[in-house]
Amino acid sequence: YIAQRDGILRQIVDDYKFNNIKQNKNVLAEILAKSFIPHMKKGENYVVVPIPTARRNIRERGFDHIKLLTKEFCAITGLDSAEVLDRATNSRQRGANAKKRREQASKAFLANQPIDKNVHYIILDDIKTTGSTLEEAAKLLRKNGATKISAIYFLKQE
Repeated sequence: YIAQRDGILRQIVDDYKFNNIKQNKNVLAEILAKSFIPHMKKGENYVVVPIPTARRNIRERGFDHIKLLTKEFCAITGLDSAEVLDRATNSRQRGANAKKRREQASKAFLANQPIDKNVHYIILDDIKTTGSTLEEAAKLLRKNGATKISAIYFLKQE
């Protein structure tokens, strides 16, 4: 991850996610790419997997912030993306306690296509609070055949 959830990066992420400032995806993707590229292994077959946004949040915001960010990140890095996960529920984690977040995340996703065991899947999300979302997405990918899984995100909320 890039930073704790505070300061200017928090404002940029929150403005992008909650205040419809879509152009922030450009600077966010650039920051993420510059942080990730030095860790890429030559010859590794990476595929970026966006965490699916709840349909209710997409309707409220008017766009899928993670999908747009993934597209921009992949344009910069030259990596492919695949929406191999779908939302199984429409639960909202914002404001939920840790126990409720873990419960919601355990039911949140479905794999919608075959997983290639030779691909290194990179799960992309914006904020890690309890880690439940990333953990459940990784579990589902592994359950369906993935052998290499990493996660990248901007902010870690304490």
